[in-house]
Amino acid sequence: MDSFAVCQRLHREHGIPIVLLGQGPKGEMWKKAVAAGAEYYFMKPFSYKVLAAVVKAILRRYKGGGAYCQISFIGVVNGW
Repeated sequence: MDSFAVCQRLHREHGIPIVLLGQGPKGEMWKKAVAAGAEYYFMKPFSYKVLAAVVKAILRRYKGGGAYCQISFIGVVNGW
């Protein structure tokens, strides 16, 4: 299962916000990430300050709705 399939399943089954970090052509990968349900896609190298700002904005939006928020990192490398 690739990262986009994991993203799609988490979004569909749990409705949690997802930020993907990756590499590759930004336009094509961004389209796949958003189609899979990601809130945002960052291409390496990326600014940690921008990443922090995006995550804070997402958390504000989800906490504002009374939702439980937890930051988790799931690594999917070469099909693992």
